[in-house]
Amino acid sequence: MAKKFNNAKLLIALVAVIFIFFIVRAITNRHEKSFKANLSEDIDSTKITAIIMYPTSEKREEIKLVKNGITWNVIKKNLTFEAEQATVDNLVKELVNLKTQQVVSNNKDKWKEYMVTDSTGTRVKVFEGSDVKLDIVVGKFNYQKSNNPYAQYGGGINGSTCVRLFKDREVYTVKGFLSFMFNQPFNNWRNQKFIKATKTDITKITASYPGDSGFIAEKKGSEWMISGIEADSLKMDRYLSALSWSNKSSFVDDYIPSGNPEFKLNIEGNNLTSMTIEAYKKSDTEYILHSSLNPKTYFSSNNKALSDIFKRRMDLIKTETKK
Repeated sequence: MAKKFNNAKLLIALVAVIFIFFIVRAITNRHEKSFKANLSEDIDSTKITAIIMYPTSEKREEIKLVKNGITWNVIKKNLTFEAEQATVDNLVKELVNLKTQQVVSNNKDKWKEYMVTDSTGTRVKVFEGSDVKLDIVVGKFNYQKSNNPYAQYGGGINGSTCVRLFKDREVYTVKGFLSFMFNQPFNNWRNQKFIKATKTDITKITASYPGDSGFIAEKKGSEWMISGIEADSLKMDRYLSALSWSNKSSFVDDYIPSGNPEFKLNIEGNNLTSMTIEAYKKSDTEYILHSSLNPKTYFSSNNKALSDIFKRRMDLIKTETKK
C-alpha cells in the first residue's frame, strides 16, 4: 500500500515538473517572439520617400522630410525649403539600424518614466511611398561616461535611447543619441551652408566695397598679393580659413533684396565653382547675407560677423607696408 502511495506521489511530482517545464517554455517563447532585435529590419534606405516627425521642440507640430529626386526638402505647414542633405543622410542611417539592446519595460504605466508617451516622446513615421514602414516613439536618453582612455578629454559618452513601436507596449533601449537627433527644431533641418571650399584651392578674391575701398587678392606662386602689395601670410591664412567653411542658421525668409549689395565678394580657385557672397544693409546694426552656394536663402548678420567675411585691404597686408 505504501509502495503504491509513493508511486502516486512520484507520478504527481513528475506531472508537476512537466507542467512547469511547458509553462516556462511557453513564457520563454512568448518573450522571444515579442522581442525584436531590430525595429527597422524591413526598411530599405533607398526606398524611403518621406519621414514625418512630431518633435517636442516644435510643440509636436509636424515636420516632414520629403525626398525630391536625390535631394531632400523639409516642410512645415506652408513652408518648404531645401534640407541639409548630410543631416538627413545621417538620420536615415540611424533609422535603418535600430538594433535593440534590451526590453526595459512592457508595462504601459512605465511609458511616462521612459518618455515614450504621446505627450513626452517624439513620434517618427517612415514611409516608402504611401506605406508606413516604421512608426516609433523616441523617448528618454540615458548616458554613461566611457572608460576609453583614448577618447577625447580622457573619456567620451556612451548613450542609449528609449524607443517604443507606436502600436506596441514594449519599451526598448537602442544604442545612440536618437532623442537629440529627432527632437530638433525646424530650422535645424534646413540647408545652412553659406561658404564651402578647400582653402588651398582658393586663388583669387575680388572684394567690392563702398566707394573705392575694395581690392583684388591673388595667389602668386606660394604668396598672396593684394592690389600689388604682399599680404601678411598668417593673416591671409586665417582669412582663407574663414572663407573655406561657414554655416548660418539665422534665416530671414521674408526678405526681398532691392538694389545692389553694399558688400560683395567673389571667390575663385582651382577645383572650385566660383562663389559670390553679398551683404545688403538692413539697418546700422544688421545686414542680410546671401551666398550663391545657397541661392534661395538669406541670413541675418551683425556687424561683427560681417567684418569677419568682408575684410579690409589694410587688415590683410603686412604691417610695415600699411599706408
